[in-house]
Amino acid sequence: PDSLDNDIKLLFVKAIVACCHETNEDGEVNLMDGLCHLSQILVELITTDVMYNGLLWPIEDDFIKITMERDLHIRRTFKNCPILWSLLGLLAQYRVPLWCNCSVILRALCASVMHHWRAKSTETMVGNNEELMFFTVKLLEILALSQLLPSPLNYLHIIVPSLDSQEIS
Repeated sequence: PDSLDNDIKLLFVKAIVACCHETNEDGEVNLMDGLCHLSQILVELITTDVMYNGLLWPIEDDFIKITMERDLHIRRTFKNCPILWSLLGLLAQYRVPLWCNCSVILRALCASVMHHWRAKSTETMVGNNEELMFFTVKLLEILALSQLLPSPLNYLHIIVPSLDSQEIS
């Protein structure tokens, strides 16, 4: 639920990181394999039509399936399960190769947010856009954390709430 305490979220994320730790015979801890598997599971659970035998984007022309309906479905999933933002933030800290797996999620979130800001609907023009602003700020935080934004734009998530909707679009 939205009212989930941040301490509980943190404990949940720490438990997932602990499950991703793998110690080999030499005593070395390998976290990347577990996080890579976590990113694949996350993509498979959020966008079931993307994964194909554990591989992203099957050889067939399934990339044509990119639709706004699927993007909105992914966005709705993030709305209904806010812990996904914390998991995406965890994966953002370790970047490559985890972002290769999660790129479909990032693309869908970016596309839906950009489409809504550019829509010039009454909702965005009047200022009744708390949910859209929340998604925009969270997405910009994730992009900055994963260093997908150039350094001058790293603090855009702080500036965006003070801008008008026309300036954001």
